[in-house]
Amino acid sequence: MSNIMIGVICFVFMLALIFHGFPISISMFLMSGIGFLWLRDWNIAILHTQFASTIFNNSANYEFAVLPLFILLGTLAGVTGIAEGAFDSIRAWLGKMRGGTLFTVIVANAIYGACSANSSAGNIIFSRLAMPSLRKEGYDETLSLGVLCSSGSLASLIPPSQAILTICMVAPAVMVDGKNFTMSLGTGLMCGIIPAIVLILMLYVMIRIYGVVKKGTLPPASTEKVPVKEKLKTLKLLIPILLVFFVMIGGPSLGWFSTTVGGAIGAFVVVVYAIARKVSFKQLCGCFWEACLMQAGIFIIIVAGNCFSRFIASTGLTTVLGQAVSAMNAPPLAMFGLVMVFYLIGGAVMNVVPLIICTCSIVFAVLVEGCGYHPYVVMIALVLIVEVAQLTPPIGLGTYITANALRIDPMKIFKAAVPFFIVLFLCTFVLALFPDLVLFLPKTLGLLS
Repeated sequence: MSNIMIGVICFVFMLALIFHGFPISISMFLMSGIGFLWLRDWNIAILHTQFASTIFNNSANYEFAVLPLFILLGTLAGVTGIAEGAFDSIRAWLGKMRGGTLFTVIVANAIYGACSANSSAGNIIFSRLAMPSLRKEGYDETLSLGVLCSSGSLASLIPPSQAILTICMVAPAVMVDGKNFTMSLGTGLMCGIIPAIVLILMLYVMIRIYGVVKKGTLPPASTEKVPVKEKLKTLKLLIPILLVFFVMIGGPSLGWFSTTVGGAIGAFVVVVYAIARKVSFKQLCGCFWEACLMQAGIFIIIVAGNCFSRFIASTGLTTVLGQAVSAMNAPPLAMFGLVMVFYLIGGAVMNVVPLIICTCSIVFAVLVEGCGYHPYVVMIALVLIVEVAQLTPPIGLGTYITANALRIDPMKIFKAAVPFFIVLFLCTFVLALFPDLVLFLPKTLGLLS
């Protein structure tokens, strides 16, 4: 039997195990082990190479330390009042315009993303912060729920993004312009900033369209004036977030230190800020413990994903797939759309993040080597499709988190999220059509040639 067929069989069995409820990491480890043995004529020595030294090398990788640091940063940010400060400051500047409170939620989520690293925290905090005001000001509840649920997605694009880091860690080396290309954590983080701005604008346009189509959903703009002096005073509430952001992102971008060191400094800054805000020792310990649990859950999947990606690469399946897609002469955008739809369907039956980890070696072969998309464009598209899956039933984790925070029936939020689900999905195609939106900033900073 050919190596290609071995790879296909193991890949199908791995997905079958996951869909039947086997732990994701065990499924990938198991099929990687069987696959490597099959490739090497059942020589058991290969297991020592692939599952002893290689796993150790992955675990000891200095760059992998950045993930628990960013997770810790997010858990600490949730107890320091940073989100509330961002909301109050942005509301002072934007709250008086038509639809201003909803736009405040969107922008505050983006800014808070510089500390939270994932969308869940923003969904919880801003749902509780904003919903009372939205009801009092007369905003349509369906529109409000849709914005509250979807705007948390911005945190996954703003550095430090847990989703970007995860995909960078598991993405395989691919051929770009005839050269071997490996993704960098620092460059990957910078790729999310302009797409986040594009998504902010698209969400705001959807709010205004919604207000035009469905009359009475947006209250009129307030005639009350907020003195400029008062607005300027609120900017001090953004200092903690801006300080953390510039330390973690500015330092690596300027070459002062690595992304991992930036994460350590950022986490230290937030710990100091938490102590200054008199956060209790019990709460601090709880944040560290929560970060440990989150890291333990995701790290084993990342290591298993790396093992499985190496196995798939060893079979030559990725190379053959890339060549086959090129030979088809199919429109790249059509192949891109098929991949995105595949993840939407997969996200309906399982968490899409592990699904991406399982399949990224094949997807990168199809979209990068076969269709010519840049690896960082594919990465950001995958991050967005993760957030799209957060809004869709029956998994829809982001929707359930928002429903739990507001004590509302989740099905009501699923319905409210439909227009914003469409916006997020369309945003992936905007980035595919205009890849410079992803690549411009890292190129400008000299991080990408």
